[in-house]
Amino acid sequence: MKFNSESNSASVDKSSKLTTILIGAVVIFLLLFGGILLYNKYAQRKSNSSQNSTKEIKKKITESNEYIKSDKFVEDTKEKTYNEIKKDKPLVASNPNVSSKEAKQKLEDSGVIQQERQKYIVTYDGERVVPKKVVIKQGDVVIFKNNSQNSVKFSGNDWGNRIPLSKGQSFTQEFDFKGNYDYSVIVNENNLDGTVLGVVVVE
Repeated sequence: MKFNSESNSASVDKSSKLTTILIGAVVIFLLLFGGILLYNKYAQRKSNSSQNSTKEIKKKITESNEYIKSDKFVEDTKEKTYNEIKKDKPLVASNPNVSSKEAKQKLEDSGVIQQERQKYIVTYDGERVVPKKVVIKQGDVVIFKNNSQNSVKFSGNDWGNRIPLSKGQSFTQEFDFKGNYDYSVIVNENNLDGTVLGVVVVE
């Protein structure tokens, strides 16, 4: 009887171990299966989001192209400022000058900007820009020149020279949209406390 008891006990222990192993295997399977389901769901959502984002971008590009061809674009450019147009049509007004040749031609044909643009010169002497305020018409050009001993960047909102200017060098910026364009000067890659040194007013 003692032998049978020990045999039964060993059998129970073995059965218990097998049950534990089976339960563990089932749990691991469920975790893996659940993980796969969650990953597939996440991947599908990401794919859908990417597709929707691409469709939205294409839609905005199409709307912008249609807007440029319309008379409303000319009317808005006559009446609204750069920031106002940018708020509604960021792909059209991404910097102070109109980048689309078709749009620029439309503005020239309508008389919003003149084919012969006036040029203005602003210089930086190491302490200040001269003149501090420049008032121009739509389509006019401002030449920013560095007369200091340092490397300089003229930095405005959405515009400015990316490559530092050495002494005697300059860069040209065209302003097609109305508005006030504040700018600062970055000297040797250091902004002068974010101080606004000048402004271009486009009427």
